[in-house]
Amino acid sequence: MSDTENLSAEFEDILDSTIEDLADYVGFEPLPLGTYKMQFGYEFDTVGDSNIPTVKVTLTLQEVIEIVGQGQDSSGNPIIAIPEEGRKVFRSYLMRKKDGSKNEISEGQLKQEILTPLKEVFGGNTIKEILHNGDGCSMICTLGIRRRKDKETKEIRSENTIKASIVDA
Repeated sequence: MSDTENLSAEFEDILDSTIEDLADYVGFEPLPLGTYKMQFGYEFDTVGDSNIPTVKVTLTLQEVIEIVGQGQDSSGNPIIAIPEEGRKVFRSYLMRKKDGSKNEISEGQLKQEILTPLKEVFGGNTIKEILHNGDGCSMICTLGIRRRKDKETKEIRSENTIKASIVDA
């Protein structure tokens, strides 16, 4: 059996393209420090070998409101590149620790950053109801950047954090 025998025609077309046809690797850069209008989305998932229940939040950039430290160089060009509409910020809230106990830090962050602002506008009694009621809404989010070392690769990674958020009603 060939290794491409059960592939779809579309996938076959991709595999028949040349390396020059492939997109260049852009890498991941967090959005600059600032305030943005973002569209809220979520999903429930599990992560890791322990199947830790996780709420995964996706914030999709709709509009740049303010970028901290934004200015212009001597040529009049922005010092910090303005992110394009449609860029996404992903945030995962692990609801349990590996040992199965409550993850108070992650629960508190989810409550403060997402659930409280959504509940104030859309109501709901359970986490599921609040997230469902707010799905697709616009939020004004002030984003920070956190740098952390990957435990396995020891690589320093930067990711966005949510410093404050309100629903854009």
